[in-house]
Amino acid sequence: MSDSGGITGFNSGDITGGKMTGGTKTATNKNAGGIAGSTLYGSITDGSMTGGKVVSADDAAGGSAGENKGTITGCTMSGGTVTAKKWTGGITGSSLDGAVITGCSMTGGTVTGSEDFVGGIAGQMHGDNARMENCTVSEAAGSTTQISAKNGVGSIVGYLILGTVK
Repeated sequence: MSDSGGITGFNSGDITGGKMTGGTKTATNKNAGGIAGSTLYGSITDGSMTGGKVVSADDAAGGSAGENKGTITGCTMSGGTVTAKKWTGGITGSSLDGAVITGCSMTGGTVTGSEDFVGGIAGQMHGDNARMENCTVSEAAGSTTQISAKNGVGSIVGYLILGTVK
């Protein structure tokens, strides 16, 4: 199964204030997200992951969305665990052409890729018009932020090609 999310598997609408506070969301194939498995031309605004587990058996897992081809604004990860083989991020696993991520943060939790491309905000950004602005990764008092993979680990983005980060 692809596209598994805490609120919806596939989002082409607008989600505001979605939260993942516990439990496990698993995609046996790809695209697992705390709020949406995949966002295509839709948006996620002011979402949060404070606990629980997001697991993709293959590619693309994120605290808000596994795969993003839409807009993610003001989302946070302050706890919980996000895991995939590759393209794993605190906010989104994979942010593709035309996707926009603004004002998001990771202040705690664990993001792990068993293979490649892990970032505190996005595991990968790939595409001419993919854009990220004003996003941060830090540790809040009393919390731990862990980001790890075999290759391609970045505090903000694990793998950036043709996108823009400001």
